[in-house]
Amino acid sequence: MFDDKRKKQLQELTDQSIRRYKRVVAELSTRTDVPEPGDLYLFPLPADMPLEWVVITIDPDDDDLLYLLPADDHPLVGSADVRIPNDADCAPLVVRCGFGFWVHKEQLLTQRRSGTIPTASVNRANKILSKIVASDLDATSLQKETDCDPEYESWMRELSSAVETLRSSLADAAQPITLLPEVFSHSWYDDSPLDSTPLALAAASAEEDPQTPTESERPVGTILYCDNGVLAALKYKEGIILQFSKPRHHPEDLKPPTILFAESGSETVSWHPEPDWHSSDMITFKDGKAVFRVNNQIYSVPS
Repeated sequence: MFDDKRKKQLQELTDQSIRRYKRVVAELSTRTDVPEPGDLYLFPLPADMPLEWVVITIDPDDDDLLYLLPADDHPLVGSADVRIPNDADCAPLVVRCGFGFWVHKEQLLTQRRSGTIPTASVNRANKILSKIVASDLDATSLQKETDCDPEYESWMRELSSAVETLRSSLADAAQPITLLPEVFSHSWYDDSPLDSTPLALAAASAEEDPQTPTESERPVGTILYCDNGVLAALKYKEGIILQFSKPRHHPEDLKPPTILFAESGSETVSWHPEPDWHSSDMITFKDGKAVFRVNNQIYSVPS
């Protein structure tokens, strides 16, 4: 009797998977080749990791640029994660908002599209990203416990390596990534002040640091990438300041990346350590933009 009951359960699970697969195929067959927020894609990775990649937003000034986040079926959910509802066809799946990077539209081939996540999950992920930029990420007590779980930390380290590998492989020095600094700005999703957050401390400490802008305007920022640390660009009147913050699951001695001024190709941008992050010298606007290189990728932020 037990064997028959178990077989029936397995058959039902199989039937559910088949029905979900057919719904996904039917939905994708009606779509154009243009990627949209919520679309899931598959990329080959050196390590055999069960990862999908979700388009979470499109640059409002350049629809050729899309921000990708990794998603997996590991059951633990931390403070920077979004669990997809169980009734969604792509479930079980958890979107990891603590990792991500920008890609060009042509790098997302239609044949690699594997499904979609619900719009509500896309919106939730964007709100988390805005809070990451503002250093204002909140969490439930359970999520905080999960952040400290050794199994979760181990998975985050593996995921970090996979994200960095894919980002590096897709980086194209011949195609600069030009980003509006308002992307992921806290003001898109929340009216809470930024004055007490790390991203706004530069404006508050102008008298102590002559390199800091003298005006008290609240900076807006965009994430450049999140893998081995979060690299963000903060816009001020004269230029941008880069901020690099270490994720908690990484070693304390993790260093910020080497940033080169694009014009010289050799002169590096200096970093200044703070207790929880590093801030760069200001990269001033020239000809209406600030341009710099991180590894093989050139970034450009308009004034």
